[in-house]
Amino acid sequence: MWMTKILILEDSEERIKAFKKNFFSVDMFYTDKPLVAIEELKKGGYKMLFLDHDLGGTTYAASDENSGYAVAKWLEENPQHQPPIIVLHSLNPTGVENMNKALPNAKKVPFVWNMQLNFDAGMVERQTHLPQEQAE
Repeated sequence: MWMTKILILEDSEERIKAFKKNFFSVDMFYTDKPLVAIEELKKGGYKMLFLDHDLGGTTYAASDENSGYAVAKWLEENPQHQPPIIVLHSLNPTGVENMNKALPNAKKVPFVWNMQLNFDAGMVERQTHLPQEQAE
């Protein structure tokens, strides 16, 4: 049976649990190491890539070899390894902009779990749902 493969660069256990909960029917590979993500991308076969910028418990980290920017920059230089869908899910706006300069076709979707994925159409959309008390 064919299964969608997703590569996720993320260091937060809470977010990884959310990925597992929301993408239970796909083949996922998680890492918090940019070099490991690059090695996985070299293997190929990934339909989607989720990139966090700030890794190792840092907040508003520099765009360097220890951040998601390292993967984005490598993909810019090696476009043959880019998955069809790349999502920049970091909450660091400067980090997202730096990654987006390297990957201008990437989707910028801050980490929110009101996301709806359509693999067939190759899209990632963020759906906004207000909590019940705010919707009234």
